Amino acid sequence: MYIEIGNITFYISFSFAVFLAVAANTSVGRTYLLSLICAFLHEGVHVFFLKKCGCRKILLKFSFGGIKMQTDGFSLLSYKNTVLCTVSAPIVNIITGALFYCLFFLFRKEVFYIFAVINLITGAVNLLPLPFLDGGRTLAALLAVKYEEHEIRKICDILAVTSLVFLGGVFAVTLFMKKYVLFLMFFFFYCTLGYINDKLT
Repeated sequence: MYIEIGNITFYISFSFAVFLAVAANTSVGRTYLLSLICAFLHEGVHVFFLKKCGCRKILLKFSFGGIKMQTDGFSLLSYKNTVLCTVSAPIVNIITGALFYCLFFLFRKEVFYIFAVINLITGAVNLLPLPFLDGGRTLAALLAVKYEEHEIRKICDILAVTSLVFLGGVFAVTLFMKKYVLFLMFFFFYCTLGYINDKLT
C-alpha cells in the first residue's frame, strides 16, 4: 500500500501490517514496536535534513525487516551537506537513548530502559564506517575532499573490516552475558551481509 504525503511516499508492506497486528500484544512485539519507533526517528531525521538541503523525492518503506528510506538526493548534495544529512540521524538516536536512560533512572520504567538501549545501539552501529551505513557515507564524504576515489575505497575497506571484527567481538561477548544477544546478532549479520553485498555490487 502506497500513501503519498507531500513529496514523501510511504510504502507499507502486507507482511509488516500482519506481523505488527499479531505481535503487538506480546513482549517480543512490544520490543519490535520500540525498534520501529527508533527506526522511524532515525529515518525521520534523515528526511528532515534532506528536505532542508533541497531533496524533494523520498520513499519510506515499511517492511517486516524495519523501515528503509530510498532517495537519489544524496548524490546531489555537497560534501558538507552529505555529512550533515548522514551523521545527524545516529547522533539523534544517541541523544534520545541518553535521555530515555535518564528517564529510566528517575522512574524505573523498563520500557524507558529498552528504548534507551535500542536507540544507543542503533546510533552507535550506524556510525560504524561501513559503506552502506551513515558512518561509511560520512567517512567517504570527508575523505573525498582530500583523497582520490581509489584511495577512499582502500581506506574505507580497511576500516569496514575492522568495524566488522569489532562488532563480531561485541556480539561474542553478549553470548556470555546473555543480554541483547538477538538484537546484536541481527546487527552483526545485517552489517556483514550488507558489506558483502556492497562489495559484490
